[in-house]
Amino acid sequence: MQSFLQTQDGEQIPYEEIEKAGYKPAKKIRDIGYKIQKGFAKFQFTESQEFYKTMGLFYSKLGPKNIKVFLGKENKITVEVKPILIKEDIPGYIFALLEESIIEGDISKRLEGVYIDSDLEVLAIAIPSKLKKKIREDAAKTKNTIEDLVISILKEKYDI
Repeated sequence: MQSFLQTQDGEQIPYEEIEKAGYKPAKKIRDIGYKIQKGFAKFQFTESQEFYKTMGLFYSKLGPKNIKVFLGKENKITVEVKPILIKEDIPGYIFALLEESIIEGDISKRLEGVYIDSDLEVLAIAIPSKLKKKIREDAAKTKNTIEDLVISILKEKYDI
């Protein structure tokens, strides 16, 4: 999947051509390293001014390496973010939008700020080496991690 800039007119400009087309960043996003916490909190938004302000907050606190954005049908935008404690007071309308839009994970107000969590729990199991080898091969075929493959199998099994 290729990254692109979508203008207000709906024009899609490939990432490599954004500056050539005359666009410059309004604000530089600092480079924040990958967060090592497992999982993502998942939100589903519709396009709005509040959505863009929320995305600005996410990018300023997490950086692009810790955010995944997927454009869906019917103007739905799915955003996955790594767990984070936002140590500042965020506007009430952004917190309300986050609460309304979260579809996986958890969001809560704490004394130190707003905490967004993936709500994942560890499930450690021991399996025979032949089974692990088969799982590893299947994961490689589908270009997934072993963990992602096993999670998808379990979700399918339990209809989640």
